[in-house]
Amino acid sequence: MPGAANALRGSPLCTDACRLRRRFSTSAAAVACRPPASSPPPGTPGNLPPGSFDAIICLYVLIHLPLPEQPRLIGRIAAWLRPGGWLLATVGDSAWTGTGENWLGGPAPMWWSRADASTYRSWLREAGLPVTAEEFVPEGTSGHALFWARRPPA
Repeated sequence: MPGAANALRGSPLCTDACRLRRRFSTSAAAVACRPPASSPPPGTPGNLPPGSFDAIICLYVLIHLPLPEQPRLIGRIAAWLRPGGWLLATVGDSAWTGTGENWLGGPAPMWWSRADASTYRSWLREAGLPVTAEEFVPEGTSGHALFWARRPPA
């Protein structure tokens, strides 16, 4: 990407938590990652202006949202991209919903809800983000779909 490009990455709170996790337990990182109780500041994902980013990276994020919310968020992501902007997303390869206790060895449970790759491909296309490349990312006995999708240039 060009040096002047704008890319949306994960929450700075969670980025800081990842740094903290190198020195502290998972539970300490989880506490650091809790969002503040106040309303989100301007420029957070709830109120980003359209066409704000050249690229958005969304790895292993959508699969932790309730399935009915995922196509709406994909639509919002499409709006946040400038014409010609890119989305890199890791999503489900096969449909599955479930929970896991003591995620990553910590005290927190984790929740997943994912559609299959074909459904995500359709949601991306319907949002105006046709898939330009796709890979399978193996994980254990299953895996994830990694999509490169691009908002058409103006």
